Amino acid sequence: MVCGNASLSAFVLVINLLLQQGMHWTPLHTGLTLIPWALGTAVAVLLAGGMLAEKLGRASLQLGLSIAVIGLVALWWSIAHWGAGITFWKLTPALLLTGFGAGLVFVPLVDFVIGDATTGEVGSAVGVLNAAQQFAGAIGVAALGTVFFARVGHPSAGSYFAAAELIFGIAAGLYVLMLLFVGLLPKHAQQAHG
Repeated sequence: MVCGNASLSAFVLVINLLLQQGMHWTPLHTGLTLIPWALGTAVAVLLAGGMLAEKLGRASLQLGLSIAVIGLVALWWSIAHWGAGITFWKLTPALLLTGFGAGLVFVPLVDFVIGDATTGEVGSAVGVLNAAQQFAGAIGVAALGTVFFARVGHPSAGSYFAAAELIFGIAAGLYVLMLLFVGLLPKHAQQAHG
C-alpha cells in the first residue's frame, strides 16, 4: 500500500512536470492530456467498487496492479520512443491503462487492508491507514521528486524526458513490489455490517 501511494503521487507530480516544464505545455493542455488517466480511473473505480472486488477477491487488486504496471511501462516506452514528438493521442493509451489499473486498486484496497479487523477496530484501522497513505504520498513526492530533479540536472527537453523515464520505471517497480505483497492481505474485503 505504501509503495502504491508513493508511486501514484510521484507519477502525478512527474507527468505534470514533464508536460509543463519539459514540453512547455500550458496547464490547460496538460490537464486535457490527463483526461484519459482520470477517465480510466473513474471507470475502474466504478467497476471495482461495484462488482470486481466482491467477485474476484484480492485477485482484483492483482489485476489492477498488473494493468497499472503495463500502463506505466507503456508510458515509459511512449516517452522514450517519441520524445519531444509526444502528443495527446500518443499518450492516451498508456494514461488510460495507468489510470484504469490504479482505479481498480485504490478504492477496494482499503477494504482488503482492514479485512480482518473487527467492527470495533475498523475506525482505528481506517485512521491508521489514512495516515499511512498520506505519509506514503508525501514520501513519494519528496523522494522521487528529488530523484527526478537530480536526473534533470541542467534543464532541457531531453533531460526532462530522461528523468521522467527513470521515475516511471521506478513507479512501475513500486507497483510490482506492491503486487508481491497483495498475497499477505485477507482474501476477502471487509464487509459492511448492519
